[in-house]
Amino acid sequence: MKTLCKLLLVTMVVWLGALSLTPVEASVANDPGYVRIYRQGASTFYLNKRSIAIENYNPPYYRLSVTTRTEYDPIMRFSEETKDGARMVFDYDYDNKTISLVGGRRGNRPIDVSRGEDWQYPAEAKAAALAAFRVVYGIPFY
Repeated sequence: MKTLCKLLLVTMVVWLGALSLTPVEASVANDPGYVRIYRQGASTFYLNKRSIAIENYNPPYYRLSVTTRTEYDPIMRFSEETKDGARMVFDYDYDNKTISLVGGRRGNRPIDVSRGEDWQYPAEAKAAALAAFRVVYGIPFY
């Protein structure tokens, strides 16, 4: 009987110790340093406010670089979930209300900021560009 109790006690201690070593969820949903900007299917995109860098400030021309984070629904856990996404750079022309995604394989690409068009490539580009401008300058771009 004593052996069985000791075995049970050791098993519980090992099991509880193993549970304490499991990684904590790295969700940024409640982190004030992130803003939810876009949702597409099982993916939710966040803008990392701490990552925004002002690369050019020459009104009405601006350049901001940002990092986004993609999180997936709990049923689709991927290891990449805890890492920030790629860095995106945007050129803004406030007078003409145009935004371009800078660089990449396809060069500079204009982003349609009209209210009717929601899809862009990458999917979060329009939302990230508009959110970053609002976070930095406190006014909406469009």
